[in-house]
Amino acid sequence: MKKSIYKGSGVAIVTPFKENGNVNYEVLGELIEFQLENKTDCIISCGTTGESPTLTSEERLEVVDYTVKKVNGRVPVIAGSGGNNTCLLYTSPSPRDSCASRMPSSACKKKKKKKKKKNKNNKK
Repeated sequence: MKKSIYKGSGVAIVTPFKENGNVNYEVLGELIEFQLENKTDCIISCGTTGESPTLTSEERLEVVDYTVKKVNGRVPVIAGSGGNNTCLLYTSPSPRDSCASRMPSSACKKKKKKKKKKNKNNKK
C-alpha cells in the first residue's frame, strides 16, 4: 500500500477580498500564518470554501501561487480545482471572465446572436 503524503488536518482556507473585489493578499497571508502557527498539517487553496467560483482563472492561479510561496514548503498545499459545478468549470468560469476567454470565438458570436434574437422576440 502506498504511503500518503498527507496526514493530520488540512484547512480549506477562505480567500479574503478587498472592498473593490480584488483578492486581499495581505489578509490571506495572515490567515495562512495563523493556520501554520496553530499546527495545521495542510493548506487547501481555492476550494469551494476559498470562493473559487467567484475567481477568474487567472486569479485562481495567482492565489494558489501566492499560497505555495507563503507556505514555503512548511506543509503541503492542495490547489482546489472544483467549483459549484465542476462539469462547467472550464467552459463557464467566473462571470468576470470575458466570453472570448472561455469559449471559441465562433461560439461567442452564436451566443451573442442568440441573445439578441431572444431580446427582439421579448420586445414584441
